[in-house]
Amino acid sequence: MECKELTLTNDEFKKIRLIVYKTTGINLIDSKRALVISRLFKRLKALNINSFNAYISYLETNPDEISTFINQITTNLTKFYREKNQFDVFRKTIFPAILENKKNKNEKTIRIWSAGCSTGEEVYTILFEVAAALHENIPPNLDMKILGSDIDTNVLKKARSAQFSTEEIKPLDSKTIDTFFDPVSESTFIIKKRWMQYILFKRINLVYDPIAFKYKTDVIFCRNVVIYFDKETKKTVYEKFHSLLNDPGFLFSGHSENLFKYKNLFTFVEKSIYKKVV
Repeated sequence: MECKELTLTNDEFKKIRLIVYKTTGINLIDSKRALVISRLFKRLKALNINSFNAYISYLETNPDEISTFINQITTNLTKFYREKNQFDVFRKTIFPAILENKKNKNEKTIRIWSAGCSTGEEVYTILFEVAAALHENIPPNLDMKILGSDIDTNVLKKARSAQFSTEEIKPLDSKTIDTFFDPVSESTFIIKKRWMQYILFKRINLVYDPIAFKYKTDVIFCRNVVIYFDKETKKTVYEKFHSLLNDPGFLFSGHSENLFKYKNLFTFVEKSIYKKVV
């Protein structure tokens, strides 16, 4: 089966769009047709299925395939210190403010959530910045956890492995690498075990999963995820974030996203950074 033999009709694309929307809340626009073809081609070939219509029927009769299907469709673009200025603000302003508030309230629990964490670089970057703010000495009485979540089980598997190639850690300076990584081979590094106690990964569907945490989260990083949702779904997700955030609570969004339509939920701090409205 060659790629040129595969065509995606309007009706088939509509059906796939509906499955994606009902499963993830993602709104596939018309310009994503070529992406759907390229992303699903290998999967159809592996299953020896020669048409998208046949694959749609396969999805309907094999619910276990849905997870693989979603893994193929979702976009995962990340790197260490993506949008570095946001992490600078987090370390210098947001995290110290949270620490001061916890101290005033005599609270010892800090929760940070990376929603749509992909292969984990964002989660570990948050860890680096938390450690830097605390001079690489997280107090033993500080109950701190950083949760990374994604809908894609494949990227979560890599995130949990905590292993990255020399190419992937290029954005990091030598001090960060020495502090947080152990070499596995000449081309692979792994996060040191002492730091992994603060990290947790979990599959979460932001739109359809009922999300409940034991403790409210102090900061949510959700960058370049909500942009794929339609108007109503965006509202649903931002309302969830508002309910899950502590007071004070902060939301870091993508630079192509803004929350000015949700002033009842969040107030502007600075570009792509918002504070929960109480």
